[in-house]
Amino acid sequence: MTIGKNQIPSGVGAARPEKSHAASWAVFYVLRIMKMAKLSTAARKDLPKKDFAGPGKSYPVPDRKHAKAAILDAGIEAKRGKISSAEKSKIDRKADAVLKKTDKSKQK
Repeated sequence: MTIGKNQIPSGVGAARPEKSHAASWAVFYVLRIMKMAKLSTAARKDLPKKDFAGPGKSYPVPDRKHAKAAILDAGIEAKRGKISSAEKSKIDRKADAVLKKTDKSKQK
């Protein structure tokens, strides 16, 4: 999943970075989506293990917003060398499954 420069999530106010800084744009989008994707500590603890995409109960993906945030954040962390490409692929697969599942439920 990719988000273009003109596809900014609405409802969250933040200043845009310079257009020439691609990394700043990536962080900007992650922060905007993460700001929209709130999950309390209690709610996170109550999630079943299957609702996490990453190792060690990281990257919760209970809904669309968290799935989008997981994909974006995993891409950034993989480029930084913080997670392996195999971990990124696993996170992407689980998050994509959540996105497809929610797309199907919207069509009903």
